Amino acid sequence: MCGASAAATLYYDYEARTAWLDSMSPETVPGTWAVCARHADTLRVPSGWRLIDQRPPAPVGTGVGTGAAMSARARSIPSVPMARSELGYRPPLAV
Repeated sequence: MCGASAAATLYYDYEARTAWLDSMSPETVPGTWAVCARHADTLRVPSGWRLIDQRPPAPVGTGVGTGAAMSARARSIPSVPMARSELGYRPPLAV
């Protein structure tokens, strides 16, 4: 395990082959994992899976949310528009 502070919540929908990154949930939610910013920004999913990054963009000028984070967000954009139901959409975790 990484020793860094958790910065995002990760959850999967195995049937839809989709993984979501969301803002850190203040509560422990069954079936989710807390991950640090570095691991969230560099997360890769298996071939044939989709990664949807629902974290809000970092404020401009903070140096956060650039580089690897931008790559992660770019991977979350479908090449063909799809309805949320086709993605196995899960709403963002309650804060």
